[in-house]
Amino acid sequence: MPQIIIGQALGIAVPIITFVSYQVNSKNKLMLLQTLACVTICISYWLLGGNSGFALNVVGAIRNLTFFFLDPKSKTNRVAAVILALAMGGMGLLSWEGPITLVLMVALMANTIFLSIGDPQLIRKSVIGTSSLILIYNLCMAHPTIGGIANECISIVASIIGVLVYMKKKKEIT
Repeated sequence: MPQIIIGQALGIAVPIITFVSYQVNSKNKLMLLQTLACVTICISYWLLGGNSGFALNVVGAIRNLTFFFLDPKSKTNRVAAVILALAMGGMGLLSWEGPITLVLMVALMANTIFLSIGDPQLIRKSVIGTSSLILIYNLCMAHPTIGGIANECISIVASIIGVLVYMKKKKEIT
């Protein structure tokens, strides 16, 4: 029981870390805070019995650190994204929890590819889909992570707002 309480507490820290990450104005600070959020949800998943969430987010933390060091416009960035997406697929198979793992695998593999492209509007649009899939995984866990659910809901809403604001600005320019 204490591990579930600790897992939930760590999960609740994730949306706070994520919110703070969106307030910084440098890519490097954003990636470091996103890595901290990834590691935190990783531990939360582990304590709550979400083996696939744990395994895939280990790769997610490595992905964030990799993208921290790579130039987004380099070919190395694209190659790294493919390798990391394949590693996520492999980790998903190794930590298989049933068909729900496939939902998480698709979300995090797609997220990795979209992040490597670096187009903010494309990333916002992709987050609507990928966060929806991660939300499904979080809801289907034996001990659903409250913080993970909140984090994905916030990400979906923030992304929808970002897409609409960008569309409005683009419309005003034309």
